[in-house]
Amino acid sequence: MGKPNFLIAGAAKSGTTTLCKYLDLHEQVFIPEKKEPKFFLSQHYLDKLNGPDKKTVVDSIVKNFDEYCGLFPDDNNLKALGEGSVDNLYFHKESIPLIKEYLGETKIIIILRNPVIRAFSAYKHLVRNGLETETFERSIELEEERIRSSYMPLWHLKNAGLYYGQVKAFKEHFKQVHIIIFEAFSKNTQKIMDDTFRFLEVEPIQIKSYEVYNKSALPKNRALYQRIYRNQNLLRKTLSLIATEGKYDQLKKMYKSKFFKSDHIKEDTYLQLKAQFIDDIEKLEKLIDQDLSIWK
Repeated sequence: MGKPNFLIAGAAKSGTTTLCKYLDLHEQVFIPEKKEPKFFLSQHYLDKLNGPDKKTVVDSIVKNFDEYCGLFPDDNNLKALGEGSVDNLYFHKESIPLIKEYLGETKIIIILRNPVIRAFSAYKHLVRNGLETETFERSIELEEERIRSSYMPLWHLKNAGLYYGQVKAFKEHFKQVHIIIFEAFSKNTQKIMDDTFRFLEVEPIQIKSYEVYNKSALPKNRALYQRIYRNQNLLRKTLSLIATEGKYDQLKKMYKSKFFKSDHIKEDTYLQLKAQFIDDIEKLEKLIDQDLSIWK
């Protein structure tokens, strides 16, 4: 068994998944197959979780340190071992003391996305997984009520996007914190990956192409999609057995185009939410010394 020496504490699920995919291409970097083990969160919020699909989330979480360390090999050829559990950032008050206790002074990578787009993306994940039936606007209205009812973090649409306090806490408690802006990552993938590899103290490698993994989208027909979603693991396993890698990718793209639609947040909703985030964004700019005008 090994132990991670870096953690990704992100605000963008698709960005975190994509970053993990690219980091894992490096022969000296290890990312476990299990996405979002959420070990540190399991130590404080399992008994507080509520809301739809609670059992699925609880069952998927790694609950003890031996099991967590078992995700990582004890291999001297590996220089960087890490994982990406995005909720570590939002629950910083609880996760930071536990990270310190179990891992000590570890490296932290934080990936941030436009908070309005992040909220809409989280909403689409909920709809896609059959966990949300309300409109995006109504979900925003219900957020505080759901938080009081201990709904899981994915329902914290606005609150999770108030990054300043979250990032400030990590920078105050850890010496090595690397900040990635999702939009810059999408536009200048190689440069961001080069910087990130250097932060992890491994030589940069060439990233051949950019693809967003775990991208959220709204289903065209929710009822039909839910029937497919309930059997998606069997479907994925069957296709992987009968299709070549190239054919599998083609089938996946065809599946997405057939069952999902392009979608955009309403302009007035976007502007209203942006106004609510602007003060936090400006404080964050000063904290991390990065231009975030793309979010304004």
